Amino acid sequence: MALSNSTGLMSLLAHRTAHGDAHRTSAPAGAVALEDYGFAGFPGNPLLASALNEARAAVLLEHRPNSLGGADDIGGKIAALPAPEDAARLVQWGPGPRAALADFELLSRVSFEPPTDGASPAILRDAGGAEIVRITRPQIALFRAQLGDVDAQAAGREGRSAEVLTQVAPPIAFYASVVNLRAHRHRRTMDLVNAAIVFANTTVMRFKHSFACPRPSDFSAAIQPLVEVPPHASFPAGHACEGQVIATVLAELIPNAAGSKLGEILRSVAFRIAENRIVAGLHFPVDNLAGRLLGDALASYFVSRCIPRIWHSGQFDAVADGDAALAKAFDGEPPFGGHACGSTASPAASVPNPLLAQLWADALQEW
Repeated sequence: MALSNSTGLMSLLAHRTAHGDAHRTSAPAGAVALEDYGFAGFPGNPLLASALNEARAAVLLEHRPNSLGGADDIGGKIAALPAPEDAARLVQWGPGPRAALADFELLSRVSFEPPTDGASPAILRDAGGAEIVRITRPQIALFRAQLGDVDAQAAGREGRSAEVLTQVAPPIAFYASVVNLRAHRHRRTMDLVNAAIVFANTTVMRFKHSFACPRPSDFSAAIQPLVEVPPHASFPAGHACEGQVIATVLAELIPNAAGSKLGEILRSVAFRIAENRIVAGLHFPVDNLAGRLLGDALASYFVSRCIPRIWHSGQFDAVADGDAALAKAFDGEPPFGGHACGSTASPAASVPNPLLAQLWADALQEW
């Protein structure tokens, strides 16, 4: 699966950039990154290039190395080129390149099968052909039946407006406050989480495009969303998907968190973030139900690409029973739980990818 146009690429880059800018994973908290001095081309100091050139000329006038790259130069220690494809070298690259490598390793191993009609599923498969997740979209009657739920949830906007507004961007802060995630201590953890977010975001966008389901505000002028309506389809919900991926990856990474009270709290945080999107008038309850299921499946697959682990595929079929009152996510439900949700009976074993395994190992050292 690959991005096929510049709009999709810019959307992905904007998603990653907004996250990076908000959390400054390129430098420890309180520190100033080299980019801020203009060394990476930042236009805040236009004199820097000229000053560097003048300083170089002055210094080399008296102190030029006898042999470029020789014994008295910094390259004298380089005896040979490094072994190719060494995952351990990831630590030498910046956050952007590490994220790009992780994205490539993940996306180059999956394929997407669109639905053949309105009642058939869309399927995401691993390169080996095994299903990662299959989702069938609801019928229009279910969306119409849930308009009343969206309208009723608007009553909670006054008490949740701060959450809604701050959760438009990837809401890492809400998870960080639970697990004591800090920029200066957990830079490699943020690299891992970023990779998982971009994988989830890219995948959910592919499902959204295929299903092309309208937003609540497309159905009724009474909805009047609290924030600008995102420029993509409604089903499945992206915040629900990405939030569940973040919660699962952190729970699996942090020692003794999976299956504990901490894991439950992280999953509850993801639930509330997704619920706030209904309160804001942006999603139907069924969007969150399918989004969470997609997040469970993608998280299981992602973790299995990082460490030896059996991964479980997910399935969601709202067509089988289009009960609007039941097609909702509820707090406290287990992974792959919920109405019309389930996990396939035959989980597949996956051999970890060397680059992703290194990202995980680097992040694990921080805990």
